[in-house]
Amino acid sequence: SGDPTTGTKGTTGTTGAASTGPQEVSTGAAPTSEDTTTGGTTIGADPTDGITTTTPTMPDLPDDSSTGAPADCWGLAPGVWDSVEELPDAQLGDAPSSPRITPGGLGLVYMAGTPSGKRPHRSNRASLDEPFVVGALLAAWPGLNFGLDHPSLLRGDAELILAGRPGFDDQLFVATWNGSLWSAPVPMAPPIATLLHESIATFTEDGGRMIFQREDGPPNPDLNSASWRFHEASRAPDGPPGAPFDAPSAVVLPGISDDPNYNHINVCPTLSPDGLHLFFGSTFPIVLTPNNQPDALNVFYTARAGLGEPWAPPQEITQLREATWETCPSSVTRDGCTLVFHRFKFQMNPGDYRIYLARRSPG
Repeated sequence: SGDPTTGTKGTTGTTGAASTGPQEVSTGAAPTSEDTTTGGTTIGADPTDGITTTTPTMPDLPDDSSTGAPADCWGLAPGVWDSVEELPDAQLGDAPSSPRITPGGLGLVYMAGTPSGKRPHRSNRASLDEPFVVGALLAAWPGLNFGLDHPSLLRGDAELILAGRPGFDDQLFVATWNGSLWSAPVPMAPPIATLLHESIATFTEDGGRMIFQREDGPPNPDLNSASWRFHEASRAPDGPPGAPFDAPSAVVLPGISDDPNYNHINVCPTLSPDGLHLFFGSTFPIVLTPNNQPDALNVFYTARAGLGEPWAPPQEITQLREATWETCPSSVTRDGCTLVFHRFKFQMNPGDYRIYLARRSPG
């Protein structure tokens, strides 16, 4: 079975130029950076579409990567969120999906385009109070003949890790920036790549830890298919882009992934930038039936005392549940004050995929 969190969604026809930008242009540096200005240099004609494009001109953005230990929201109860805001398609472009917010909250990396030709984009904003708008195209890869999803921008914005879309190539891919161009995405090396399906990877801010889902669990008795299990792998933090990961180990979610009575569906792992907090989607404690499947998936949260330590029993965030919709997280900021999640329906029609920002304030 394919990744249940991804489906075919109708396009909006909205490709507004509020923040469109170049793909694979020779500027001598990666086309984006972590919460910093992208400049305003005019680039020559894009050979893939014959259109002259300009990099988005953004005001200087604050450097939030070395601010010490600012107040954060991790001390709040997991279900405490002050507001939930939907990000409409028209605000981000053509059928946006799989959003990943940057650790400081000023950037949003996501996929947009037609279902078989989605490509990674990045939207920047000058402050946390401003909205995200249509982002710059990061990589066009015009010769690519398979679909991609779930982008993560790592290693100083010089590494992109993505998942193949179900029905195209169900594994994880990596591309690197050489100073001028993005390489073509290639499958991640073993022991991450296997004959099983790997999908939806989430990372610490330094790129040294990854949790991903692999379709290697026991069959769910009501879906008649193998289920996804989470696995965690590591590599040297802040190493070179494209560096391989070590052998992964299975993630144990007490009471859920080890329930002897029922094999629950667990998907959409979402790791905090420090690796100590994990959001994910789960059907727990539901025993699936045709009647309860339309909204069986909801957001859960767990934490651990340190990297390599066991995870605490997860808690459901009931505030984010909505009747008839499946709900899954996708990214969280460094301070734990902004969670990005999405709602969707299986066999999606236009409008059956929606992106949200949940926000809260510390203390």
